[in-house]
Amino acid sequence: MSHYHSVNCDDDDDGDQTPVLQGSPHQYGTIGDDQLIKEPQEHNFKRRRLYYSITIIALLLIVIAVSIILVVTLEEEEDDEKHYHTIRRNNLSFLVVGDWGGQPTSPYYTSAQKDVAHQMGRKAEEISSQFTVGLGDNFYDHGVTDVDDSRFNTTFESVFTAESLQSRWYMVAGNHDHYGSTEAQIAYTKKSHRWYMPNYYYTEEFKISPNFIIQFVFIDTELLSTSDQGCSPANESDPQWLWIENTLAASTSQWLFVLGHHPVWSVAEHGPTEILVECLRPLLIEYNVTAYFCGHDHTMQHLHEEDSSVEYFVSGAGHNTNFLRSHNDDVPENSLKFHYGPLDFFSAIGAFAHVTINSTIMSVTYVDYEGNNLYFYTTETTRDKEG
Repeated sequence: MSHYHSVNCDDDDDGDQTPVLQGSPHQYGTIGDDQLIKEPQEHNFKRRRLYYSITIIALLLIVIAVSIILVVTLEEEEDDEKHYHTIRRNNLSFLVVGDWGGQPTSPYYTSAQKDVAHQMGRKAEEISSQFTVGLGDNFYDHGVTDVDDSRFNTTFESVFTAESLQSRWYMVAGNHDHYGSTEAQIAYTKKSHRWYMPNYYYTEEFKISPNFIIQFVFIDTELLSTSDQGCSPANESDPQWLWIENTLAASTSQWLFVLGHHPVWSVAEHGPTEILVECLRPLLIEYNVTAYFCGHDHTMQHLHEEDSSVEYFVSGAGHNTNFLRSHNDDVPENSLKFHYGPLDFFSAIGAFAHVTINSTIMSVTYVDYEGNNLYFYTTETTRDKEG
């Protein structure tokens, strides 16, 4: 529609007709003299200039945002392809607890477990823990029945409640878990924001610098201990031993850890696990594994064989401790460096470990149910430091 001004004539006092300007209802501004056309044009120009300026700024912001997203996406895709978790600091800190699985009757947790959970929360906040490792026997006495079993809540979610413990928990299954449905524990990975057990055995890698990798190899020692296939699978029905060796052989990490439920070496009630001494220990030595973490015996132990770089850490006191040392003579001479187990058969006392790793040093600290440091140990990596 055209914008226009109409001109009408009114009679004045002397009888002459004087033109009177009438503005179109679609025009803006004061009508008269030079302002008639000029003022609306200036107003529209200013509006257009403001519009263009806002549009340019918006486009620049979009370009910057897209560039950032592309960079982050490419980095994440690269890490995903290599199965790396990139750590935005120069060390990795985490907690380790085994045999924390409460009890089969109400309230479905023990007082020691509750105390351990409290101290774990405090320590996790103190060291800025990035995750927790659960070493099996997650639910006493007979595991869980299905993915909706209430024990996931009463023994786990409602016990380890500290905000600092809401990061991922890397889980393995213990013998008591296999009495129930281990498939349900695997399936719970998709139901919980922090429970993580994607399979019976799996590996995770963490990058704390462009060329510095820490690898964790999680295994199911109950399957290994009950297998009748020996160390090497006779057929594909028991592939875990082959997977373990292939995974260790392929590792290029500067720290390499294997984590399972049963001990290789232990002086406590259950003692050494024969199949692991026979089959796993040689692999740990051959592929220069830094350490093996386990539970099963309800104590805290550290063992180290002479002429071997492998450290053995037992952290199985998540819901009680056991004082028995029935297998003192069944471990290599002088290998026991530390043992913790109060003099009660099943005490209301528990403990856990926390670990910090940087490019050269690993420290392991054992902490009891009251927050007291029981043991502190450091070691340097013996693997390739150049990556």
